[in-house]
Amino acid sequence: MNVSGKHNYRIQLHQQREVTTYRGLQYHHHEIHTLFEELIHKPWGAACWTPPVDVWENEDTFTIEMDLPGVNSDQVRVQAQGRTLTIEGRRERIPHAGQTLSRLHERCDGRFSRSFEFDFAVDDETLEQRWQDGVLTLIVPKSKKE
Repeated sequence: MNVSGKHNYRIQLHQQREVTTYRGLQYHHHEIHTLFEELIHKPWGAACWTPPVDVWENEDTFTIEMDLPGVNSDQVRVQAQGRTLTIEGRRERIPHAGQTLSRLHERCDGRFSRSFEFDFAVDDETLEQRWQDGVLTLIVPKSKKE
């Protein structure tokens, strides 16, 4: 996604696709990509999931909102390394006492990792994190250096 104006910035999602505004197509692309990733790269029966994100941009910042229901903040690690921002963590399956047979299991659990690459180095010192109602919000200031 390119931004016209004073500075040009670009953000790429880990899956090497650009963020689009056509949400229907974006949703289906994400679902198909996730299916193929699970079929090709994950062992059969492995618990894996990819939390959905929204990325917003204004003149000074990028804002990343990631849905993480059932995940505590201490189970998530946010790391900036150079131009890459990585969010990784784990959602645990909660066993239900006295219920030994699972009849339906649609909620995913296990490890997740999402990476975002910027056209500038991400600074850990200026990165702002917020948690509210199962949503992690990261505010990434755009670097003034070119």
